[in-house]
Amino acid sequence: DDLGITISDYNNLKADGLTTVKNYFSDKSYSVPAGTSTDANLEILIDSINEFRNDYKDAIYTAKFNDISDSGDLSKWLTDCEDIISTDNPLTTLLNEVEMYNFVKDTFSEAGVLQKVVKYPLATDPAEAAELMLQAAALTIVETHHYTEIMSLYNTFHNVFGINTSKLQQVSKSRLAALYEDAKGTYSSFDEAGEAFNALVEEVLEETKGAGGGSSGGNTGGTTGGGTIVAPSINDGAAQKPNTNSGVDMPFPDMGSAVWANQAVSVLKEKEIVCGDNYGNFKPQDYVKRSEFIKMVVLSLNLDLTNSTDGFADVSSDNWCYKYVNAAKAGGLIVGNGDNCFRPDDFITRQDMAVILYRAYAVEENENYVPLFVDSNEISEYAKKAVAYFNRMGIINGVGENRFAPLHNATRAEAAQMMFNAFMK
Repeated sequence: DDLGITISDYNNLKADGLTTVKNYFSDKSYSVPAGTSTDANLEILIDSINEFRNDYKDAIYTAKFNDISDSGDLSKWLTDCEDIISTDNPLTTLLNEVEMYNFVKDTFSEAGVLQKVVKYPLATDPAEAAELMLQAAALTIVETHHYTEIMSLYNTFHNVFGINTSKLQQVSKSRLAALYEDAKGTYSSFDEAGEAFNALVEEVLEETKGAGGGSSGGNTGGTTGGGTIVAPSINDGAAQKPNTNSGVDMPFPDMGSAVWANQAVSVLKEKEIVCGDNYGNFKPQDYVKRSEFIKMVVLSLNLDLTNSTDGFADVSSDNWCYKYVNAAKAGGLIVGNGDNCFRPDDFITRQDMAVILYRAYAVEENENYVPLFVDSNEISEYAKKAVAYFNRMGIINGVGENRFAPLHNATRAEAAQMMFNAFMK
């Protein structure tokens, strides 16, 4: 008590934690004067006590990390030590520590993080413990999350993973989505994951050379000047689509990147189903949120916006999309997940757009439709009938090379075109 430390923290440690504290103090020494009769001696003693307190805190922090063996330990460690892991530590070698913490913190509760932490060797200091925790969360994303999250992780922290952005710049834009999907895997460190990704990039470039396509992608896919990885356009096949709308005026000034959707966007704009931003732009290549797509469908079907339902747990009555989501639920277009959540701010995938429109069409369930795309095995079971039906009806097209890309997030242009094909063509 006189030293100002909480001894119960030490008494509650397990074997690894006790070993950590012992090792931590094995090379520590503190100046203790023979007496405190002079101000100088008293100051030395006070400095030594403060130094010991700080060392004790760091030792306990590290020991508790090394003692993690179950989800309860992990949760308690994050609660007790969040102030250290969520702030830049001058002792850590990890770049962008705070930014990475904010990126991966929602992953801490996933089983993959705990599985990695318990396998790590004992951390020797707080900085190493913080790095290992962040590494476990980041590698869990690489192992189990959607390829778009992996892409975003590598984009933001390419320096941490040691990704060769100059090589990545040479990868064709149309190959990036598959590249990040192939990057999924189980790795033990940032370096191992980065090396594996760099090897994949090399393989893609070699394949491209072998196919006679050259290896330079210019600025269409990899980086832009500063070494930042650019996300691939979800509508990889858009540039290959014939421009059948040459007689239609541009509905928005920025539609040059999606001229194939001019007619669809023009009609939806006229019917006040879509609109531009405050600057008059449509942003055709931006992804569509689930709430935004539902609003488009509800307005296209002219559903009753006064329908009252139980709604969803994550869509409150003061949310702008509340009436549209409720109308869609009442109309049987959406059902949410097992937690009665709709995830309104998530981007909608191409396959989920098809499922919602399929329900709107009220297609007879006894129809036996089979998807004919080369990536049909990637289509979730619940979406296969919908995708196959609309492909057969000419409402859904692929993104090139007879691929549907079911898990890709849909762009605003793609959503508009699908809406137009489904309800107005």
